This record gives sequence, C-alpha cells and structure tokens, in this order.
Amino acid sequence: MARLLDAPVLPVQPFQPAWQPAPQLPPALALRQLLFGHRVTRIITVAAQLGLADQMDETPRSVADLAAAVDAETAALHRLLYALASVGVVMATAPGYFALTPVGACLRTDAPRSLHSWALMESADYYQEAWDHLLDGVRSGAPAFEQAIGQPFYHYLDQHPSDGRTFSSDAVVAYVQFLSDVMFMLGYSVAAAAPYRNCNVV
Repeated sequence: MARLLDAPVLPVQPFQPAWQPAPQLPPALALRQLLFGHRVTRIITVAAQLGLADQMDETPRSVADLAAAVDAETAALHRLLYALASVGVVMATAPGYFALTPVGACLRTDAPRSLHSWALMESADYYQEAWDHLLDGVRSGAPAFEQAIGQPFYHYLDQHPSDGRTFSSDAVVAYVQFLSDVMFMLGYSVAAAAPYRNCNVV
C-alpha cells in the first residue's frame, strides 16, 4: 500500500463512459458476448483451483507436463488451455504447448498483486449461492447474500476466518486494480498509471 499512498493526486478529467460497445459488433452479438461472461469466469477459476499458473511462465510447456503437474486429464486440460488462450490468459505457441501471458501471470500465487485468491473467492460455494439469489434480492429489496446464506456478509466472514482472510487480501488488490483502471479509462498517462497496472510490480 505504500506505493498507493505515495502516489501523486492527479487532476480530475472530464467524465467518460466506463464501457462502450465495440462499434464493429452487431448489437445481438455484443449482448451474446456479455452473456458468455460467466463461462470466462468459470474457466479462469478452474485454472486457479488447479494451480495452473504456478506451473507456467513465459517459457512454453507441453500439455502432458502440465497435466502431470496439476493432476488433470491431458485431453481435458488441453481443451481448458485452448479456452484460456481464447481470452488471453495463456498463449498457444506450438501444437500441444502453451505459455503464460502477462494477464495469466496475475493468477500466480507468487505475483505481488496476485488475483489467485480473488479467483478462488469467485468460485466459492457461498459466493456463487449469493449470486444465485440476485433475482430474489431485486424483487424483494433484501440483500441477496442474506437470503442465500442466512446472515449478513461480514458476519459470515467473521465466522469463517479462512474466507475472511481471503476477502481481506482481495479487497486491497481490488482497490489497487480499480484505481489503476479508473486512471487508465480517464486518460491519464501510462507513466502515471504504471505503479498500479503490473502484477509484477510491488
């Protein structure tokens, strides 16, 4: 957090929308792409559960070696790696060989700003169950988490220390990443945003 606290206060830029649809995509295809978002989350969280990124770096490694390292079936892992390559987490370098991208490096547990535990939280049963109650929450106005789990979110974390520790560390990472993204979207220079944008920078 020292780098965050030491960062200069930057002037506010004119408001710009945080998200704009790609002009080249027809509306139906753009919406379909958004609907597929949960599938992207799932393949990333499975990679985190396997510890896949910790077995990879920028040097290509064979699917067979990776399967042995993470205790997975080779053909199934091959399909998962291709799915991860389609969203830029890994890169296919040759038939049957994959390397980690800078995006994928954020899933390594030894990355200073690792998102590995965040990915695990996204796949946690309690977290998924809360999202499953979103419709009920919208209709009733009651917090979806409380309807799903039976108690407020922070009470649950207090009673489940392991989940609480994961969330606490993730909150710091999320704040830094959020600040970085806001700076980038508001048009600040690459140099100004640099302390926040690289998973390998402390």
